[in-house]
Amino acid sequence: MKDMYELNEWRWNDKEKQEEMHADNAWMIIARNEETKPVAFLHFRFEIGDDDVEVGYCYEIQTEVIVRRKGLGKFLVQILELIGHKWKMKKIVCTVLKGNRPSVEFFIRKLR
Repeated sequence: MKDMYELNEWRWNDKEKQEEMHADNAWMIIARNEETKPVAFLHFRFEIGDDDVEVGYCYEIQTEVIVRRKGLGKFLVQILELIGHKWKMKKIVCTVLKGNRPSVEFFIRKLR
């Protein structure tokens, strides 16, 4: 993930990333394989968006190569949508690094 940050205007900062992922309002959905090894995660928070609307904010989604293109990423985002609906969030917002072309394609093609 660090490499993707370096390709964009954001720069990787270990301390900031740790703080972001361990903040009191940070939540994780973790997918595990049969051996209970984590193979994917979605990091999110509930926030008030720029337009003063309640949002489920997807900060990050990562999947191991072995589980990519099998529907797991889409499933994780759908779980976030269900959680957001349950908690009356008006929309789901995701950060996508422009330099990560597969990620951009995923959000444009799979989640419309």
